[in-house]
Order: sequence, then C-alpha cells, then structure tokens
Amino acid sequence: RKRDYWGIRMFAIYGLVGLTLILLSFFFSVFGIKIPYFSLNQLFVVGYWLFFDSLDFKLNKTSILHKIKRKHILLVYLVFIGVIIGLFSDLIGIYLTDLWGWYYLGYSLLQQILFYIRGLIFGYGVPILMYYSAYRVFLTIINKEIKTFGEKIVSKKTEKRIFSYFGLLAVVFLLLGLVILPITFEFHDFLLISLMFLGLFFILEYVEYKRNEKSLLKDIVEGRWRPALAVIITAVLTGFIWEHINTYNKTWTYRNFPFQHIQLFDVPLVIIIGWIPFVVIYLSFYRAVFKGKDKLW
Repeated sequence: RKRDYWGIRMFAIYGLVGLTLILLSFFFSVFGIKIPYFSLNQLFVVGYWLFFDSLDFKLNKTSILHKIKRKHILLVYLVFIGVIIGLFSDLIGIYLTDLWGWYYLGYSLLQQILFYIRGLIFGYGVPILMYYSAYRVFLTIINKEIKTFGEKIVSKKTEKRIFSYFGLLAVVFLLLGLVILPITFEFHDFLLISLMFLGLFFILEYVEYKRNEKSLLKDIVEGRWRPALAVIITAVLTGFIWEHINTYNKTWTYRNFPFQHIQLFDVPLVIIIGWIPFVVIYLSFYRAVFKGKDKLW
C-alpha cells in the first residue's frame, strides 16, 4: 500500500510539473522572454506530455511513461517515428510547396543543422508522446460518459473488400500529388499536401489492416465513433493551445492556406482543422508499428 501511495503521489507531482511548464511557456512567449540555447517549444511539449501522462496514469493505471520506464528503447522508437513524420511534413511544406518556410536563414550552416535537429526532435519527435497521452485521456473520458456512439456503415464482407484496396489507393493519392507538383493553380500547395498526407494515411491504414489491427477507419465503418471524437478533441485542443502560444513569439508562420484570414484568437481556423489529420497520422503510425497490446483505437 505504501508503494502504491508513493507512486500516485509521484505522478501527481510530475503532472503539476507539466502544468507549470505549460504556463511558463505561455508566460515567456507573451512577454518575449528568451532562454539562451533553449526553445520555448521544449517547455510546452515536455510539459503538455507530463501533464496528460499523469492524467492517463490516474485514469488507466498505466501510461506511456510507465512503458518507457520498463523499456527505455521505446522512447527512441517513438521519437524516431515523430522525426520521420516531421521530415515527410517539411519535405512537402518547405521544399515541394510554400506553406511554411525555412526559419534558420542567417545562421551558419552548422547552426542551421543543429537548430533543425532540435526542431525535429521537439517539434515532431517528442510531441508523439503528448498526442498519445492526451488522446488516451480523452478517449477514456468519452468511453465512460458516452456508452454508444456511431452506426455501422458497411457489412464485414464489404469492409474487407474495401480495405484490401487501401494500398492501391495510397499509391493513387501519392501519384496524383506528383502529377500536380509542376502545375500552378490557386491553392495548389494545399491540395498537394492534402494528397500526400492522404496517401500516407491510407498506407498506414493498409498496414494496420494487413496486421489484423484495429484502425481509425475500421472503427468508423464498424460503428465505433468514439475514437474519432477523441482524436478531434485532442487535435483541436492541442493544436489551438500550441498555435496560440506561437502567435505571441512566432517560431513558425503559415502561408498559402485557403481561408487563412478566418481566425480564432489570431490562429487560422484552417490550421486548427488541419491538426486533426496530423494527429491521426501520428496515432496511425504508432499502431502500424506497435502491435495492439494497449488499446489505442
């Protein structure tokens, strides 16, 4: 009993530490306070993860941090997945389109490399931990509060037939992206990144299907819509908070998104909505790599 007591207390403390880091990142951003050799995104990402990880542990008696404590290499795998998603995103968003830019101009080549590595780790790598933890918290709450939500869309036979073509569908979307790449038209960049991310999403769905894993689309067509609702809440809340903090001391900016002028507290609504498929990619990648010992979808 004493061991359980101290375990619960420890997790309550690190959840408070996480909340403190979130508030500090907001405070420093509002007042333009810089920390030498340190990014404010590091405060936010680590704080957000610790806060929701502690809630996850309280609700489910386990969390991703617990898994990492038992198997340290898991942290490396997870961050690596996030980095791969980051490289894929930046390849499209910076080099193939003009949706966001390279932010390290004016620095030496070595500094640009070091800053970009830090950005990959804390902008794309470590955030997989906070997306996963926040999603599990919201899914647990939704499962407790909403007993039934959703309607079956297709039969099992039709579902199997559809999912067997997802690999081909992924290739089609990726090829369409390559076809329109050299063509210039309004919202070209937005359409291109949408096609490429759809291609990646269907690749992950196909991998999950072939491994007999649950997937987001599988849950939706079978009438289990609570995971989708949890994803939406996780993405919208996380995206809005992080994007709003960024408006005070811009680390990144967006351009060439449709309807970007429609904003909520200086954050474009299209960007907030765009966080939904972004978080879906992270969680789908997690399930495609790690077999379902823990409940994700």
